[in-house]
Amino acid sequence: VVAVDTFLGDTRVLWERPREERQLLLRPDGTISLFDRFRANVRRAGVAERVLPLPATSLVALKLFASLAQRGVVPPPQVIYLDSAHEEGESLLELRLAWQALAPGGILFGDDWVLPESKAGADAADLAMSDGAVQRDVLRFAAEVEADLDDEFGPRVQPMRTLGRARPGLFVSYLSFQWFMRKLPHVTTKQRAASKTAGAAADAGFDCWSDGFQPGDCCNEAKFGKGGSAKCWDLVFTFDRCCPGRV
Repeated sequence: VVAVDTFLGDTRVLWERPREERQLLLRPDGTISLFDRFRANVRRAGVAERVLPLPATSLVALKLFASLAQRGVVPPPQVIYLDSAHEEGESLLELRLAWQALAPGGILFGDDWVLPESKAGADAADLAMSDGAVQRDVLRFAAEVEADLDDEFGPRVQPMRTLGRARPGLFVSYLSFQWFMRKLPHVTTKQRAASKTAGAAADAGFDCWSDGFQPGDCCNEAKFGKGGSAKCWDLVFTFDRCCPGRV
């Protein structure tokens, strides 16, 4: 596992803390001790042989991984997790670089998926930090690479029964609000076109797989009125997302 971070902290982590707390992270010369603390925690956990801290920005690290893989120095990563920036456009750049570095068949996922419907009950600081910027960039990126996304990823992991399908090839966790994509393995142009056609067809169907979700009941407006059965819906699973085909 390569753990990429600047280990410099951001405004919330360091500079907005009370002075007494900042002093615990700052050395007398003004440098920051987060990197040393992280390495000490890794050693203490006994995983130093499996975790490599890399002090760099995500953009630098992703370019490095892609370059190393292209030159055959190391294989491309099978899994990339983005604790993404919270500025619209910056997250999109990270996504594009991560996709270039990711191995065929690999998983790209991340956090900070904020739903507009959740704003009323969300933590004010978290909303000020993200305000849906990550969600908008992830949706835009998923549209860009739709032909290379595995739209069967969600149904295959449904023993967990925690994912909703936000759009073809993009899935959101019901429990953590993390988002997931899987890059298709090496495929031919014909196979990619067939996959895109299948994804478009699937988009007209029922897009949610969760405990208690039965399209015949949940999406039945004739029986339950506009919006189907209210007991089926929450922040992730909504009538509009789960029932594009209607009943």
